[in-house]
Amino acid sequence: MEGELKAVNEAAAKLKSAKTSEDTLTAMMGVQEMATAEAGAKAGGLDPERYKFVRSSLSAVVGYLTPQLGGIDTTMLSQAQRDELRQGNEAQIQRMQQEVPADVVAALKPRAEELRKKDLELVGTRLKGAGM
Repeated sequence: MEGELKAVNEAAAKLKSAKTSEDTLTAMMGVQEMATAEAGAKAGGLDPERYKFVRSSLSAVVGYLTPQLGGIDTTMLSQAQRDELRQGNEAQIQRMQQEVPADVVAALKPRAEELRKKDLELVGTRLKGAGM
């Protein structure tokens, strides 16, 4: 994600210095995931298709592990609702086990909050970079 974040920031800088509508459009396209995935793949030492798969799968698991970040305010839920949410998230992770094995999920758990925050930072930077 660091490689993608760097690519997004570079494209955002180009947007700020854009002189024509074509420059603006090119820079706005440069912050999109399809334009930055290759930078992420290169930084991660993966081919682009594998990177997209890994990033998508791991981001989904991290999202299920951290429902309190960037989504539902779990403090507003009753204990029964929090239990139901946790069980639903665990069921989603179980369904994903062909893509993300249990040992990988276990390795992600201690860093899940940090990774989710990085993922949300990347999304936010994309939106800012696109002028939104």
